[in-house]
Amino acid sequence: MRAGSVALGLLLAASMVAETASARVMLTASRKEMLLSGGTSPDCTNLHTTADGALPYNAVRLHAAVEAAPTGHVRYRWSAPNPLLGVLAADMEIGTTGEQPAIRSLCAQLGNACVLTPDKLPLYDQPTILWLAPTCDVVPDRTTTEFHGGQVRIAVAASVGKRKLGGSAVTLGFGRQASVTLYADGKSGLGSPGGIPSGIGPAFSVRVDRRTDTLPKTESFDFDNGDGATASVQPRRCTLGQPFDACAPLLLYRTAGRSVATVTQRFDDGSVLCDKTTVDVLTATIVPKLQVSARPGRRTYRPGENVGLRVRLHNASPQAGGAGIVLLGNVLSCSTEVKVGKTTLSQTTSIDLQHCSTTVGNGCTSDADCDPSRCGNCQSDEVCLTASHCSAHITQGCTTDADCSPSRCPSCRHDESCVKVLPLSALFIGVGDSVDLVDTDVSVLNVLADTATVTDVWTVHTVNAGDASDVLKYRIRGRPGFTGIGAGERGSSPSQ
Repeated sequence: MRAGSVALGLLLAASMVAETASARVMLTASRKEMLLSGGTSPDCTNLHTTADGALPYNAVRLHAAVEAAPTGHVRYRWSAPNPLLGVLAADMEIGTTGEQPAIRSLCAQLGNACVLTPDKLPLYDQPTILWLAPTCDVVPDRTTTEFHGGQVRIAVAASVGKRKLGGSAVTLGFGRQASVTLYADGKSGLGSPGGIPSGIGPAFSVRVDRRTDTLPKTESFDFDNGDGATASVQPRRCTLGQPFDACAPLLLYRTAGRSVATVTQRFDDGSVLCDKTTVDVLTATIVPKLQVSARPGRRTYRPGENVGLRVRLHNASPQAGGAGIVLLGNVLSCSTEVKVGKTTLSQTTSIDLQHCSTTVGNGCTSDADCDPSRCGNCQSDEVCLTASHCSAHITQGCTTDADCSPSRCPSCRHDESCVKVLPLSALFIGVGDSVDLVDTDVSVLNVLADTATVTDVWTVHTVNAGDASDVLKYRIRGRPGFTGIGAGERGSSPSQ
């Protein structure tokens, strides 16, 4: 080789080395801090068409670029997040479950899925990629310490053909811009290995710590007591001995022992924040005592006489080791047996608290409280029963059982009764306290000739202490000279 050819070859080689050395891979992120994700199924098409600044706060777009790249197609090889948290997603119009072909063999098609799992990631070589923060599952069930969020590291390497151009990495944070703290009975449970000691119905509440003014708008706080009871409430300041950003309705525990309760703060862009706390539901000795009395307390009453009726529930639990009594839904019933001569009549009367039409154990004040978005166990067509109604035809209002008879309610059955509804959604009676479930005057009636002997068995139905009953026996005089059922002739049942 001549000297000029050697010099030219050395010059070309030096130029290629300089070109390779000058190439620099840069990796940038549209944001460095994220909230958490509400799910694991992103819509890649929607995210792909969303600008960096408009992405939801649980998502970030990573941009890879090569300075002074050599001629040829630049291939980008992305690495899985370290640690393996969150979801890498294709920055392409793929949708949620679709796939864009990358390789089509004679018998199969392989391609870029929306969610780039480690086995799909090698097929993805685009210069941008999406990462979605982890879901609430990242919050540990060990609730003695505060959850401070976390970080992941994502790297990319670039190459042209077999020539490696270098790589870069970026560190992303999640769950650090703000936090939501769940409280039970005003306690967060931090530093309490055994959980928060509680009765059957602790008062759940939340407090939000915003460390930035750029968070999206809060849509709701979703509570779950860890034992099947859930509720969704709007953000609204409340006070339970101290101020909170939201308070949950009564969420009852059905089993004793430890449960991990959760709250999810949902934002209008689909991102979330979460917290957990451990609640230790203690066993207790609970003694409900029902006391039924009449005023005046005579043995026999005259027809038309006004009699004061009081049905009182007393929590007779011991001060040490006792607990409160909870009432929801069907709280009181009265089974009446009337004997007139040789005839016996019977009827059952029910008194309820306001509750959802099918999910009886869910107290409510409006139909919205019975929507599945707020009541996790409720059905889509439930309504809140806030007024007295017929037992089977709940849309038929009533005052007495006669209002539910076919003569007044053509669609009603002959055996329907009027269910009284008290203007409360729930009742809690502390140890040593009492509440009057019924306190009213009743005008007794007997249109028959013989004296009616009445036995009323009142029973209270509690959520956490079983049933308790009391019996009231009395007589109502008949009308002299009247010939009816008691005299051995056929007649009609007394109407109310």
